[in-house]
Amino acid sequence: MSAAFTRGTTYVAGGTVNSSNLHALVEGAAIANIDRANVNRTSLAVVTSSASAPTSPTEKEIWQDATTHLIVTWDSATGRWKAALPNCVNVQLSALSAAASGGSLLKFTGTDVVALADGGVGGAVHCVAAHPMSPGDYGVAVMYGVFKLLTTGTVSAGQSVRLSATAGVAESAGAAGSGFGPAAFAHVLAAASGGSAWVIKK
Repeated sequence: MSAAFTRGTTYVAGGTVNSSNLHALVEGAAIANIDRANVNRTSLAVVTSSASAPTSPTEKEIWQDATTHLIVTWDSATGRWKAALPNCVNVQLSALSAAASGGSLLKFTGTDVVALADGGVGGAVHCVAAHPMSPGDYGVAVMYGVFKLLTTGTVSAGQSVRLSATAGVAESAGAAGSGFGPAAFAHVLAAASGGSAWVIKK
């Protein structure tokens, strides 16, 4: 999409150039529809918020996943999205794993290698995908802190969450005091019904 520039005022033949009209020209002007295609991405830090990665990213370009709200940055030397936050780590999704969405629950299967958490209700969860990843892809996972993850059913603020019967998806583990066991890996910050929920991970 092209950026659109609107003049603050339009001069016509015989019009007067004075301080009032010059102020109107500048102060009333507007620019709309500016996106990453309209800026020099080699000299500006561009941030894209979307469910899928921006195409042809440039060095240090930033992508905020629309589900998790976590940010990652592009590393041109490796051709990979890299961790941009201290609570995130660079990982590879195992070629044997099912694909991960942003917010999918993950488990470590080797050094810096993860797979979709699929151990059944209460199974191990070590981290959460910061963005979508296909099997064999390199990407970023969040280890702790505040973010959104995929959930099923209804979860309420103050409850803990655990892995559900659906691989990569969390469910309520009960109210505070009833679900705080080894299977509970995060706590819900705001009520949600299916889809995703804000949590703080231990």
